[in-house]
Amino acid sequence: MTEALVLFERLGAYVLTWSWQVAVLILFALIAASLDRRHRPALRHSLWVMTLFFSLLLPWIPQGSQP
Repeated sequence: MTEALVLFERLGAYVLTWSWQVAVLILFALIAASLDRRHRPALRHSLWVMTLFFSLLLPWIPQGSQP
C-alpha cells in the first residue's frame, strides 16, 4: 500500500511540475502573439502550433536527477 502512495506522490509532483511549465510556455506565446499584431495571421498560427508541439513534447524531456 505504501508503494502505491509513493508512486502517486511522485506522479502528482511530476504533473504539477509539467503543468506550471506548460502554463509559462503558453504565457510566453500569448505575450509574443499579442505583441506581434502587425504580421500575418499565419505567423501567429505557427507560433501557437509550435507552442502546442512543445507542450506535448515537454513531459518527455528529462528533468535531471530525481531521488
